[in-house]
Amino acid sequence: YTLPSTSFLRPEYAGLNLISPDDDENGRADRNLNGIGSLKIFEEGHRFEIHKLWSGDADVYSDVKNIGFRLRYRLGASFEIPFSDLDLTRRKEVRNDEDLIQLASIGSKRIFIPFQDIQHRDTLDRIKWLQTFGIDTILFSEGLPTEMQLSHYKQTAFELKWEIILRPNELDQFESLVFPDNIPLIISRIGKDIFGHSKYHSHFPRIGFHPEDPFFNRDYNFENRPFLFRFPYEANYASLAERCIEIKEKKGLEIYCSIELPYNTEAKMQDDEGLVINMLKRLKPIFEMHPDFNFLFDLWKDKDRGYWCRKGFVSMLNKPSEAYLKLKAF
Repeated sequence: YTLPSTSFLRPEYAGLNLISPDDDENGRADRNLNGIGSLKIFEEGHRFEIHKLWSGDADVYSDVKNIGFRLRYRLGASFEIPFSDLDLTRRKEVRNDEDLIQLASIGSKRIFIPFQDIQHRDTLDRIKWLQTFGIDTILFSEGLPTEMQLSHYKQTAFELKWEIILRPNELDQFESLVFPDNIPLIISRIGKDIFGHSKYHSHFPRIGFHPEDPFFNRDYNFENRPFLFRFPYEANYASLAERCIEIKEKKGLEIYCSIELPYNTEAKMQDDEGLVINMLKRLKPIFEMHPDFNFLFDLWKDKDRGYWCRKGFVSMLNKPSEAYLKLKAF
């Protein structure tokens, strides 16, 4: 093995983020981009780890825990950074993999990405890299699967789980469809929006069945496929967990729990990190009591533009928050 070292940080890489660098030298001293590479060699292969140097300390990887995140930005997406300074006449194509590094570091067990992302070869490469850390990728799509989607899935991503997010009027139609047993589907739905309307959503897609959904009071035939349940921020987690257990015991289903991060109003950002930390305090007893629940957080990175802006676990500059460190310690 050859592991080259670098002696300085090229300031052009500050161009990976479309907001101002977080240092007093305009990207030339952004210590948050520094890290240490380590190569772990096993009998059956090797694994390359990158440890960020937050606050001067190397970020130690956490054990894998039964949590996951829904990602808003595509894995493996490449960018062209501007020509400047040392590269006077040419641009350089680079890729920002900081999210992958931090997902591995926090101990994530799974990520959820839109189905369409698997059309990109570089995304498939990053999915394989994450698998070396024990991180599974789950695809999600809205509406009944199309023939084109099924064909593309069989050709490209047949080993990945697939979350089908059904619209309100599609539950009965989906129940009558027949899928091959070897397609690992997860059944989900778009619930009522933040205002209680029955529309799909109002800039805030609330994905997953509410555990108290009347749907579970009737007989249905989904071939024992797992369901994804939605835990609203303001809800009593213990009560919802008990309802999930009832459904699981009755139907023998695997449980996925989507945790909504705190929100404010449609126009005003929720920027109080204390609310996210309080959410984790309420969740931790449920996490410890139900190790068989597959937990999912509906936001990984801060949503800082548009409607329903909210704090996530890392900033748009990939700075980990205090909530990130609290979750990492679970």
